[in-house]
Amino acid sequence: MKLSHMSTLLLVSAITVAGCSKKSGNTNKEETMSQNTTMSEMNAATASSSNYMADLTGSGVKPEAVTSNANGKAYFRVNNDSTMIYYTVDLANADSVKMVHIHYGASDQNGPIAVWLFPQNMEPTLVAGPVNGTLQQGVIADSSLSGPFAGKKVIDLIHAIEHDSAYVQVHTAAHPAGELRGQISMK
Repeated sequence: MKLSHMSTLLLVSAITVAGCSKKSGNTNKEETMSQNTTMSEMNAATASSSNYMADLTGSGVKPEAVTSNANGKAYFRVNNDSTMIYYTVDLANADSVKMVHIHYGASDQNGPIAVWLFPQNMEPTLVAGPVNGTLQQGVIADSSLSGPFAGKKVIDLIHAIEHDSAYVQVHTAAHPAGELRGQISMK
């Protein structure tokens, strides 16, 4: 009889362990799905799912327009709690790109850098030859903000964008002050 109680106890223990293992497997699957969602969100900063966009042209450069064969678009998607912005910068015929930033300023003004989009390490990097396609994808977090937004939150940058006070500028070797520019606006 003692043996049957022991067998029952072992059987219950085995079922409990099996149930825990199965539950653990589901958690890992959910964690994997969550990680995949994050990557999907990052890749989703494209034309079909953007909250904001900047149309990058030489004619948008201030104080004087630049004649350029290059153009591009920058796409921005804000996460659900407005703590991160996923972005993609796509360029066409952009030769010798050095930097891409979000600047703080109205469409008729030049303003200070608010976020480095490319390169993310804040050191100008020359991309030799023309860029045709995605130059950079990334995430803007509180720690990405600089200049007038240093120490502030992503939501502050979102407010500036919504008040037509942020633009994207592409700096190249031929036009270090800016070859392409586009005001960030709601899509």
